[in-house]
Amino acid sequence: MDGKMGSTRLLYRVAGVAAERVLLVGLGREKEFGEKAVSRLRTRGTCRRSGNGARDACLYFAELHVPDRDAAWKARQLVLAAADVTYRFDRMKSKKAEETSLLHVAISAASKRDAGALERGMREGSAIAAGMTLARDLGNLPANVCTPTYLADTSVKLGREWKLAVEVLEQKDMEKLGWARCFR
Repeated sequence: MDGKMGSTRLLYRVAGVAAERVLLVGLGREKEFGEKAVSRLRTRGTCRRSGNGARDACLYFAELHVPDRDAAWKARQLVLAAADVTYRFDRMKSKKAEETSLLHVAISAASKRDAGALERGMREGSAIAAGMTLARDLGNLPANVCTPTYLADTSVKLGREWKLAVEVLEQKDMEKLGWARCFR
């Protein structure tokens, strides 16, 4: 493996390692590794599962030094990367694809003092990922399903679930606010 940014190598039955498979990910030169490199890894889906059927993963990226970023930020990025690579929209398909999502994702801590920050980052990343998934799902729905009424109902459900105040405005309410041009 040359170690170039984004290159991967899947190893099987590594001596001294309990895992069935180990995915090595090239990060490029250490001096070039930073926030932009983490973003590139995330957008390229480098924590992909390589179609190997893995349901559990332990990620060690959080142990890497990223200038001016703490453990919580790294954990948040890892959770978002996992959400990106496991996202599938097949709600409108009559035959659903086989479930391929990771069931467990663990993030290794460099030290015990990072554990709290990693947990906070994972919670934040999970919340952001849930919002991104909902937004993606809504964007992928056809217009005859994702109507203004559907969006309003979805908002009300979210409000109930998360104890948020939600006010749905009708067309006449929007016109009073000067948004009449939205309806032409």
